[in-house]
Amino acid sequence: MKHSQFTVQGVPFFSLGGQTYNSTSYVLADMPLAFESVRKLGGNTVATPICWHAFEPTEGKFNTKYVTDIIDLARIEKMHLIFLWFGSWKNGNMEYTPNWVKCDRARFQRSMCRDGSELGVLSCHSTVNQEADKKAFIAFMRLLKEYDGDTQTVIAVQVENEPGIVGPTKRDFSPLGQKDYESNVPQVLLDYIAAHPESKLADFHRKAGSAPQGTWAEVFGDFGAEACEANALCRYINGIAKAGKEVYDLFLYINVWLDGGSKPMGWDLAGVDYPAGGAVSKVLDIWYAQADALDAICPDNYKNFASMHRDVTDLYSTKTKEGWPLYVPESHAAALNASEMFYAIVDKGAIGYHIFATEGVLGPDGEVHDRAKPMMHSMHMLSAIMPVLPQACQAGKAISIVQELGALGQLFRYDGWKIRVSYNGPGFGWGAKDRRHYKPEFQEGVHTFENDGEKGRGILLIGEDGYYYLVGHLIRLFFERPEPADGHYPISLISVEHQASNMSVLDLTEGHFDEEGRYVVDHVRNGDEKHGIWAMWDCGVIRFKMEG
Repeated sequence: MKHSQFTVQGVPFFSLGGQTYNSTSYVLADMPLAFESVRKLGGNTVATPICWHAFEPTEGKFNTKYVTDIIDLARIEKMHLIFLWFGSWKNGNMEYTPNWVKCDRARFQRSMCRDGSELGVLSCHSTVNQEADKKAFIAFMRLLKEYDGDTQTVIAVQVENEPGIVGPTKRDFSPLGQKDYESNVPQVLLDYIAAHPESKLADFHRKAGSAPQGTWAEVFGDFGAEACEANALCRYINGIAKAGKEVYDLFLYINVWLDGGSKPMGWDLAGVDYPAGGAVSKVLDIWYAQADALDAICPDNYKNFASMHRDVTDLYSTKTKEGWPLYVPESHAAALNASEMFYAIVDKGAIGYHIFATEGVLGPDGEVHDRAKPMMHSMHMLSAIMPVLPQACQAGKAISIVQELGALGQLFRYDGWKIRVSYNGPGFGWGAKDRRHYKPEFQEGVHTFENDGEKGRGILLIGEDGYYYLVGHLIRLFFERPEPADGHYPISLISVEHQASNMSVLDLTEGHFDEEGRYVVDHVRNGDEKHGIWAMWDCGVIRFKMEG
């Protein structure tokens, strides 16, 4: 069965949280800090590795306690888990394979360079390698079903980690790899090209001469080497996922160490700049065409410029209507990502969002350090509005508000209104005014021209009850009806102060949703606390109606 979202006992679940450091799960005593960090960020899920060499230290003997202890701890912590299967691959190498695999080079084929030198990477062209990994994965998935199938503390499993070859080669030159390279391109890919003439795969095919069939070099030319490796890697991982899903039908996905996309910054070489064969932009179609046992192909989005970050989000959300949901399993806690995640979730339908190295967000005092506070702010806002957000997004009744670098404001046309968002500037900027926020640190300007500075952002939606709901940080909203057709302007637009004072807002409150999903009022705003509708991360959910 293909899944389009995370669920817990059949109920949709939005996963918001963090991934631990690679070695945290080895020692159970290291895990509580990870749960504490996600709790302080405002998340609900911890993602952590299950390492093949720790799960199967001796061939055929499985350390089940290694897995069940973590599940037990998550239940105590009242959080969910995503397990990362570090099997044949972790970041394009084989570090997490058992010693009995590493030491038996005759049995377990390594990837090779053209000169015959072996790499520290298992060959994805070897069925022997695949079968060993598959047996362990089946045992792991069977354990999850038996121990957690009814409770569903574990909501998903990542199959491998950033798979592919990291080394000076685009493909595996071992005898098995060479045999695959010299074989004909599978018909399923030729059929995909015919059905998707606009795809990158079809473009590579056209540039190579549009051969109706043939070897990888004959069909794809210079692209054939990388395409062949991607095909073999997809076949290997999909086979493992399929075997595991037959045992326990859980959400399964892969994550991707990205290439440069349309804006490469290095040499943009497979094996050098990213793992050869991984589901990067160039070969993503090969995975979509064949990976029927996977539920999602997910980008590890660490891009540090807004345009590049958004390009990744756009690319890996192009197939959502075809059953490939967007989930970001790795990202960073910095300010850019804390803003761009709103675009991914509201505009592109992301079903979950995680940061990497979650324990690292806590300082020596056990509190979230300054560099990670933008992410903490965003996670708290998302958690607060989540009871009404999915329905609004599905109905097209939600908008994301994300300040661009250098922007002082933004204009939206929404629900018959012109909505001006003020981030900074003269008159009524974003600055908060109430007894809890009237402090110097809440009146400073937004980091408008600093790429790494925290920007204004938020989510505005219309609830099923007809109210507007808003979460945001460092923003102030002004509502005005479109100008009359005869060309005159309402006098309220003459000055910001006049417009703000005459904007008729009804029942402006701050609150939260209880366990039954009902809105509970915590504070009522009036007088000087209005002048536009301002929002900061700790205001909870702001609810209001507009008159006129």
